[in-house]
Amino acid sequence: MVGQPCKRALNPHGSILSLDFGELARRQGDDATSPLHGWRHLTVLSPWRLQDTESVICDWNSDGGTGGVIAELIAQLVGQSVVSAATDLPAWDLTIRFSNGVLLVVFGDSNDDREDAWFILGTDGAECGAAPRVRAPGAGGARDER
Repeated sequence: MVGQPCKRALNPHGSILSLDFGELARRQGDDATSPLHGWRHLTVLSPWRLQDTESVICDWNSDGGTGGVIAELIAQLVGQSVVSAATDLPAWDLTIRFSNGVLLVVFGDSNDDREDAWFILGTDGAECGAAPRVRAPGAGGARDER
């Protein structure tokens, strides 16, 4: 995603964050009426925060969905290019830095209702999902589910 502009930033429901990067098109196998998505489409399901060098702009606890402030505040990402993106074990926390200096920080978590903390889909068929490594109850080592 590095170098790609954010083409769309949505808050479709609750605290969910949906970002499209690069050229908008349909995914392989989609029919002609399917919605367009970015070359890379990121959906964040876990806790996240949007910040700059001076303050937190908003986070997953801000009012979201219809009439909420999240959609208005994440709109500043549209048109900004990704300067850097990084993630790592064990939790697959994700950080994305944008050309306007805004940083998206995602805190990888999962629960009984969902496995993925975040996932990326591509119009070229690419798919990637991230879920934290969770220590098995009573075990000394980490359970690697991915």
